[in-house]
Amino acid sequence: MPVPAAERALDGSYTSEHHGRRYALFPFVDGRQGTWNDAEAIARAMRAVHEVTDLVLPRTEMDEWCIEVLRDRHDHPWIVDRRDEVMGNVDRLETVIERARAIDVPHVVCHHDLFPHNVLIDRDGRIATLLDWGHAMLAPREHDVFAALCGPDPVRFLRAYGAEGLDFTHLEYARLARSLRDLAVRLHNEVVAIP
Repeated sequence: MPVPAAERALDGSYTSEHHGRRYALFPFVDGRQGTWNDAEAIARAMRAVHEVTDLVLPRTEMDEWCIEVLRDRHDHPWIVDRRDEVMGNVDRLETVIERARAIDVPHVVCHHDLFPHNVLIDRDGRIATLLDWGHAMLAPREHDVFAALCGPDPVRFLRAYGAEGLDFTHLEYARLARSLRDLAVRLHNEVVAIP
């Protein structure tokens, strides 16, 4: 699996802090950013990640901080005209989380952001590396596979992955949670940025 390892800093750690943010240094990997045209290769790489069995990682709890953020900011100008729709989806997410927690599915190594922007492709069209492992954990494979639903040809992606027997509740959770998280991050960052 082509994943670059962080370099150690002079003090032996893998990260360093600057202005309250942590940074890591990785070796240069030659390649272009992936696109949805690389969907089949990305799907196969995702499947390979899900087949790794020797990593110790935290297990997902499906706790979604975005629920509280969106409830607190339901009158924000960006969403006030669609407040009922957004709050309906927040309620739906809470219900889906309860249903998903009750469904026993295998937990595998999940990247949680294995989209084309986190894939570098080499000059021969092969995957050079997979980037941004900051949210990796053990979770149902659907928590990665939902990425197929975001591309222009989900069927092509799912076929390349070999997506038989997916749990639709976990797939619904992953897609809905990602959308609401993205919205919550934008609202939170906009509020924090105001002096």
